[in-house]
Amino acid sequence: MRTFLMGKVGFVEKKVWEPNCWINVVSPTQDDLRYLIDEMGIPEAFIDDVEDVDERSRLEVEDGWTLMILRIPFKSVDTSIPFITVPLGIIVKEDMFVTVCYYETEMIPDFINYVIRKNLEIANNWDLVFRLFLSASVWYLKYLKQINAQMHMAEVELERSIRNEELQRLLKIEKSLVFFITSLRGNDNLLIKMKTLKVQRQFFDEDLVEDVEIELRQAQDSVRPWNLSGSGSRALASRTTSCARTEISPRCVRNTSPCTPTISPMSSLRQRSNVASSISSIFK
Repeated sequence: MRTFLMGKVGFVEKKVWEPNCWINVVSPTQDDLRYLIDEMGIPEAFIDDVEDVDERSRLEVEDGWTLMILRIPFKSVDTSIPFITVPLGIIVKEDMFVTVCYYETEMIPDFINYVIRKNLEIANNWDLVFRLFLSASVWYLKYLKQINAQMHMAEVELERSIRNEELQRLLKIEKSLVFFITSLRGNDNLLIKMKTLKVQRQFFDEDLVEDVEIELRQAQDSVRPWNLSGSGSRALASRTTSCARTEISPRCVRNTSPCTPTISPMSSLRQRSNVASSISSIFK
């Protein structure tokens, strides 16, 4: 689906593209893709790169096009990982501004509604780039608060349960944090590279760039304790392996009958309590 948004103050939706109009493409159809490639002349290779969910943040300047990929947070429908990050393609050339995202995120419609509600002034294409960057950083912080709340709930259950479901929940949350750590680092590198652009730099709002840097740093600081705490995933994997050890019941000595390992409730509870305590220190 593609929409055309115009406006120096706020946004007004248009039926067709006009110069200096933002073409916002979400979950593109084949018709949307052909429009971008055939009618707008956008390099097909770049559109293909945006489709790759694992594509990293980067910036390219090619034949007058400035092509960027920004990693933005996404609340996943996949129950195995509650939050992931996905690529947002940003394409700028003279009077053309295009964004492409293959996922329906909360960030983009919220950003559009916010600009309309606040009547924010969008001075030029680079203003829009940095405002999208700022919005992405804000949404990282929003989702990190939700992750923190989910982690706390899992810890509470872990302390009073001898089941493994809570450990599995914590492992899922940990996967989300790994996504966030990697993507925020990539976005930081992207911002550094953007600031080295010589011709485009004259259109930058330095105050807005500073706001982006502050929000991005806050998001990175929120996940840094996890990244530094026990080497992240290896530490939690080690703790989980330790907690998963079971004690074999005497009735399982003979090989002639089915043997199901049983967990000693008190031992398991103590082990899980230790895991909860170590994990809870991460966000404190």
